[in-house]
Amino acid sequence: MPAYQTKEDIRQERSFYFDLLNVPYVQGGRDVKKGLDCLGVAMVVLERLFGQKVADDLDAFTPSAHTSDFAALSAWRMADKKRWEVVTSGYIAGSKSERGDIVVQVSSTDNLSAHVSVVVHGGPNYPTIVLTTDKRRGVICIRASKLRNVLAVYWFKA
Repeated sequence: MPAYQTKEDIRQERSFYFDLLNVPYVQGGRDVKKGLDCLGVAMVVLERLFGQKVADDLDAFTPSAHTSDFAALSAWRMADKKRWEVVTSGYIAGSKSERGDIVVQVSSTDNLSAHVSVVVHGGPNYPTIVLTTDKRRGVICIRASKLRNVLAVYWFKA
């Protein structure tokens, strides 16, 4: 990413996800028109970034098909092992984060449930920004530094 960006550069960079902001939260949601959950947001962003479907059968990776989002994400990773690579474990650093990185957080209470965010803006000279979900506000955009209990950051290869 260049050290200086014009307003137009920034507008173009953000255009691929701005329409997702405030899409309602729906458990197991994989459709922008009906609502998304955290994994649904990640899948939509990756599809937009890479211009191709990231999973053949999105319904196979819903919490209803598994015991949790964590199990759904694990199933997605196992089904497509060659396309996933661990960037880092336990923290998220702006200098290592790139658009499309998947941040996995674990619950501080049970270590079994997970929450997923996707990096939409990052780099050594910029704060890392992620798209994630909030049950009340729907899809939101926040600084990655606000994320807690980060388990790992994954890179999904197109």
